Amino acid sequence: MRKIKLLFPAVSIFFVAILAVAIALPQSPPAPTFRTRTRLVQVDVVVRDKNGPALGLSQDDFTLLDNGKPQKISVFAVKGAQSSKPPLVPLPAGTVSNRVNRNGQEAATSTVLLIDRLNTAVENQHYANEKIVKFLETRRSQDRIGIYAFGNGLHVVQDLTDDPDRLSRAVNSLKPQNAKSRTLDVPGPFEKREVEMSGDGHALDEYKLFTAEERVLSIKQAFEAIAHHLAQVPGRKSLIWVTGSFPLRIETAHETKDFSQDMKEAAQALNDANVALYAVDARGLVGGFGKVWGFTIPGLDTVNTLAGLTGGRAYYADNGLDSLIAEAVEDSELIYTLGFYPSQESQDGDWHKLKVLVDRRGVSARYREAYFAAKVTADADRHSTLEQMLKDTLDVAEIGLRAETTPDQSRAGSYKLRAIVDLHDVHLDHQDAGWVGAVDVSLYLEGEKSAYKITRKIAIPENQLAAALETGIVVDVSVALSGPTGDLRVVVQDDATGAGGSVRVPLRRN
Repeated sequence: MRKIKLLFPAVSIFFVAILAVAIALPQSPPAPTFRTRTRLVQVDVVVRDKNGPALGLSQDDFTLLDNGKPQKISVFAVKGAQSSKPPLVPLPAGTVSNRVNRNGQEAATSTVLLIDRLNTAVENQHYANEKIVKFLETRRSQDRIGIYAFGNGLHVVQDLTDDPDRLSRAVNSLKPQNAKSRTLDVPGPFEKREVEMSGDGHALDEYKLFTAEERVLSIKQAFEAIAHHLAQVPGRKSLIWVTGSFPLRIETAHETKDFSQDMKEAAQALNDANVALYAVDARGLVGGFGKVWGFTIPGLDTVNTLAGLTGGRAYYADNGLDSLIAEAVEDSELIYTLGFYPSQESQDGDWHKLKVLVDRRGVSARYREAYFAAKVTADADRHSTLEQMLKDTLDVAEIGLRAETTPDQSRAGSYKLRAIVDLHDVHLDHQDAGWVGAVDVSLYLEGEKSAYKITRKIAIPENQLAAALETGIVVDVSVALSGPTGDLRVVVQDDATGAGGSVRVPLRRN
């Protein structure tokens, strides 16, 4: 085990030798092979029939196409409140998990309402706030809701919670405001007053394009920040964007700006964090996207693009904004997750079209329409650092982690710790006729000066992948306490991507 120096007070702790590992490299080194790197692509599919969520589908009922080519489904899971599950099994004493609570319940659905003040008129913000209050009054108690506001910056009014009082206070604190893009505060040739007074058509066009570009950049950065924030929340998340929107393309007599690429990059960030975007028109029937009185209202192309790329949906031309929000939340009632490993040669740094076929009559399927086929590199900016995860009071859940502890009867003050890592969440490289990867499992007792890191190499033959995914990666160690009590922090980090998982284990000297 490697010792990691951290900026903590000095206290002694001793981690005894590793006892067992479920998956490891063979004893003899393999012959040199050509290594390829590929990322597991997961596609969440919402399948509905005339009665609601379509129950009882199996892996064999799905066909998954990448740019028209059928793919082998390596991962299949059914998630949601209406999925067929065995009875809840409480976690045994001494066991903690970052995916289920002590009663064995999975995390509830997670939905963020994003109130867009920058692209929504003040009068429509009043209307939207009223409808959000109405939605919260009738929401399901198990749903976790967050409320964010976007205008002069992105503000978390209330982070994810199922507490009705907190949500009520949050939405009541929202005051409609006429937010300004950063452009309006920029002095010089694009200062609004000077442009209007000059009457120069070219200058007005330049100002119009410059302002639009600033607005697009602002919302793109907001989506990326939200994706980064929600990446550690397990499962599929819904981002409900209550907005007046903006067009993807701005044309003037002198120039044209197309913001499609910016929105694709925003969609990529949301996809990486498993966030589906739902756009709800804050104008209802008063304005509505699409055509009104023979004129095309801008914004429909933007919301349809983002919703399609992330597996969400766009709602417009409907005064029932509260019921539309509820419908978007309920999309997570039942999710079928399909996962496949694209080939190395298909990773061409471009968007790939996805198509899912369901072998059942009378159903409709919704899923993200594309994914970005890029080679995997460690993305330190998107993931928490090891030190952040060791210090953080909240569990990180990008990688599923379970820790089981039992007193070591042969050593006073010691515990046997078994850490089980969910292999579904770990990046694997395809090497010869198998899959390889590596994770680091780090151990830290609060108050200590150092943490200890155990690196686990993974090598799985092609025909054993399904069994390995079921078992996970198991690391057994013995931990000795120097004091009467202590909270042990267990952290796993994927060497390839930087994704992590963590749990906190309370220990008491036996």
